[in-house]
Amino acid sequence: MIGKFRYLLMFTLLFGVALIGYFPLNTLSIFVNLDGLVDKHENSILEVYWYKYRNVEHGKLYSVDEYVVDDSRVVVLAFPLADVTKGYFVLLANPKGPEKIKFMPDEDFILAEKEYQEIKRSGIVMSDEVDAFLLLHTIRR
Repeated sequence: MIGKFRYLLMFTLLFGVALIGYFPLNTLSIFVNLDGLVDKHENSILEVYWYKYRNVEHGKLYSVDEYVVDDSRVVVLAFPLADVTKGYFVLLANPKGPEKIKFMPDEDFILAEKEYQEIKRSGIVMSDEVDAFLLLHTIRR
């Protein structure tokens, strides 16, 4: 029984090494969904910051947080929720996963044109989709 298990394990390892050597990395993503791993990681970060800001009194017009692990840098933007005195809308500035705009919760938020321009001038790297999303939700005064 142990001999068969060892044989199966060795065959699996050799086959895996052969696949890695034969197929380019993009092709291997068919076998291993790398986008799904990135997506789960980003969703976890988003949930952590939503939990951090969900009961915070509105004291800031917006907040910028950076989450850095190894070589990856995720920027989280937070804006006060509309029509309440507590809680912030959180958004990833430049998501790498398949979803181009990631935010929590699905509620209205407050972003004045002045703050939008400040964020743009600060040099925060935002995806085009996130930039358009924020521009669409900016209050013009």
